[in-house]
Parts: sequence; structure tokens; C-alpha cells
Amino acid sequence: MSASNSEDALKSALRSSVARGSMMNKEIKGLTLDEVRDALYTLLPDNPEFVRKHIIEPFYVSDDDYKKVYKSLAENLEAGLDDTKHHTATLKMWPSYVRDLPDGTETGTFLALDFGSHHLKAEVVSLDHGKYEVDSMNGFVPEKILLHGDGEKLFDYLANFLHRFLKRSGLLNTTDRLPLGFTFAFPCKRLAINKAILTRWTKNLHCDGVVGEDVVAMLQAAIERRGEMNIECVASVNDTVGTLMSGAQEDPKCAIGVILSKGVNACYMEQLEKVGTWTEKQSDLPNQVVIDTEWSEFGDDGCLDFFRNDYDKMIDENHHKGKAIFEKMISGQYLGEIVRLVLEKMNDSDVLFQDHWTKELGTRNRFYTKYVSEILRYCLFIRSY
Repeated sequence: MSASNSEDALKSALRSSVARGSMMNKEIKGLTLDEVRDALYTLLPDNPEFVRKHIIEPFYVSDDDYKKVYKSLAENLEAGLDDTKHHTATLKMWPSYVRDLPDGTETGTFLALDFGSHHLKAEVVSLDHGKYEVDSMNGFVPEKILLHGDGEKLFDYLANFLHRFLKRSGLLNTTDRLPLGFTFAFPCKRLAINKAILTRWTKNLHCDGVVGEDVVAMLQAAIERRGEMNIECVASVNDTVGTLMSGAQEDPKCAIGVILSKGVNACYMEQLEKVGTWTEKQSDLPNQVVIDTEWSEFGDDGCLDFFRNDYDKMIDENHHKGKAIFEKMISGQYLGEIVRLVLEKMNDSDVLFQDHWTKELGTRNRFYTKYVSEILRYCLFIRSY
């Protein structure tokens, strides 16, 4: 095979969408299964059996398999809403206590704090009948707090971040109490719009002393400890519910919020008569509530075992084993590691790399998902010339 053909094959292979749910730039087109297969066979002409067995087949999903997944997901969603099955249901389908969506008539000034894992964002939002102004500040939580810290240190860090933002915005020691909405992107059992009990950490976080606690109360206590901030945390939602509400602000027809990022989740508006776990007065209007599906847990009961490949199982073995199976198969937190495991398999089988394998590629979780996107963007750039 000529150098020119090898380069073309490499470019074609790198453009492929072998990794499910790949976080590609939206203008990059994925390849069909046949195109992926042809590109890989061209790139590795001396190893067709390896390509078939270890790269193509593990990631191939038939129409019948997709139908099984669809049927199982529907059954899990229904079980989570049924109060007689909820305690054993994999998908908890937590009511968010958000009963309505924006309609463009909202007014006022509000604070927002978004905590998803490492990333932080504070905002002051002014709403005026469909128009809005946003001032924001981004930040990051140190890994030593997320992996080795405790709850008090974590929430003190969040409060200090808020303090810096309010100081910059001239909103310290305000006369009027500022309402704060807290986006907390982890599984919580909601007991009220402003009471959320963390059920477990995801995304590889291990911060002690938070699971089983009310995260709103922990944030409010940290705000009071920091001082100089006249803030009341009046509402807490996860990022999925926040996405739905943001979408509804732009388009009233928006009905579902979906997160496909470091984690995965979905929410939607459900009629109260279908929510068996709803304990409030059902006569209260509107007769609906946004349901947080927590579908990252889909598959924790084994229903996706037929669908998982060896790479999925290796991911599960080293990250909260048996938890968040669906998330581990498609989220941005793990896609880079799936790619690294495939590359490691190729190296161990002496199919690729040979003397060019690096210590970094051999290190678990060291090949980040962003590298996949960067490689694809680079290949698109090369392709354009």
C-alpha cells in the first residue's frame, strides 16, 4: 500500500464514528458502518480478522437489539413511576417539583449557580417579559476537593466562588434578599423545590459527607458562613431540568430535556395522575410535574448485559462497578477511555503502534474524550485541502 493510500485510509478511519455517541463537532459527518469497515480494513490490511472481531463486531448493534433496548427502557420508565415498584426500580423517575415551564412573561432578577463536576458557573439573570440579560463567571473546582475532600470544604468552595462573583457584580450586602437557583447535576431525591437529598455521586466524584444530605441546606449553610451575601437558595434542579426550562424559554413547544455530556440524563413533563410517587395534593394546579428520569442508571439491573461489549465491561470494572451502566456506554466521561482501550488492544495484539506505544496511552483515563474531537477536527481540516 502506498504512503498516499495509507494517509488517506488513516484520515478516513479517524473520521469514523465507531465510538457510540461520539462528541463530534456538529459539522463533521459520521460514516456508515460499511464505510467504517472499509476504512479499517484498508488501514490494517494484514489483520482483517482482528478488525472484525475486536473493532467492528463489538460496536455493531442490530435493529433487533435496538428494539430490545427501547422495550426495556420503556418498562423501566413505567416501573419508576409506579409506587408499588419504585423501591426496586432502576430508574427512579424523581419528581422535580417543577410544575410549569417558562412562558415568556417572567420578570425579575435572579442568581444562578451551576455545579456539574469540575466546572462551575455563577450568573445573575434579569428577565423582562421574554427578554433577558445574563452576566456570568466561570470557574473550576479543584480535583483534590472533588476526589479527596469533604462536603463542608466543597460547599465552602462554592460559597467563596459565589462571593467573588457577587463582589465583581456589586451585589454584596444587598438590602433585598437575592433568590438563588442551584443547578446540582447529580442524582437527588427531591422532597421539595428547595430540598434535594444526594443519592450517590457520579462522574468519578468521591467527596465525603454529602451522600444522604440535603445539598441545598449545605449550600445555604456555607453561604451564611462566608457572610456578606444576602442570598436565599429558593430552588434546586439538576442540569437536565435546567436544560428543559431553558429550551422552553426559547420555544414553548420544548417538552424534553436531554443531557449528553460528561454524564447523561433526560427529563420531561408528566401528568400527575401517572406519577404514583407524587405525595402532594393532586388537586393543585397545574396537574403536572417535570420528571427527572435518572436514566444514567439504565442497565444497572442487567437488562443491557446482552448489549455490552468487553470494553464496556472493562470501563465498569474500574468506575463504580455495577452503577450507571448506560452512562458508561455513551457519555463523554468515558468515550475517551473506550477509545484508549481499543488502541491498547491493538498494541497488545501487535497490530498497531509496535515501538511507538507511550506511557500516557497505557495509563487508564489518560486519553481524554476531547482528544477524539480534536483529532476529528484536525482530520476535517486536512480533508479540506
